[in-house]
Amino acid sequence: MKVAANARSISLKLERKAMSLVSRSKIYMEMMKTYKKYGASDIVIHISKDLERVKKVAERLLWLSRVLEWIALRAETLAIAGFAYQNLANIVGVLREIKKDIICTIPEISIMINEVEKPLEKACSYVIFDVEGSTSTLFTPSKEALEILKKAEEIAKSRLEESLKGESLKSS
Repeated sequence: MKVAANARSISLKLERKAMSLVSRSKIYMEMMKTYKKYGASDIVIHISKDLERVKKVAERLLWLSRVLEWIALRAETLAIAGFAYQNLANIVGVLREIKKDIICTIPEISIMINEVEKPLEKACSYVIFDVEGSTSTLFTPSKEALEILKKAEEIAKSRLEESLKGESLKSS
């Protein structure tokens, strides 16, 4: 859960930084308008280059913010799955201990406990297999991961455009 909290915290910081860059780009746009009025084209060119750099940095920060938010969600999901697996394992352990009890030497009771224990053991084995089976591909991005990164980039671009358009409409 600490990973999720850290990812969310950093995501918010990056988003705030991106929004401050958006504010700076709005100031740059106003400066460009002013300098265009006075015919200072050299300054306008310089400011426009800075403006483009600021927009790109803001876009990348927003993109990274979305990716970190996704990582936080995934980390929380994994933590919850880990808790669920731990609970399953604990339940199976309790059932095994119960089977050692004298009462469970009675075949009917032993059969009833097995009816509960076996599906839980099977569920635990699926979870372990999925986790172990995926370790070899842990560092290679899946199609889903690449799609999420692409969506995060699209969201960042659209948020940046919306922020910039909203300000240009207000100043017009």
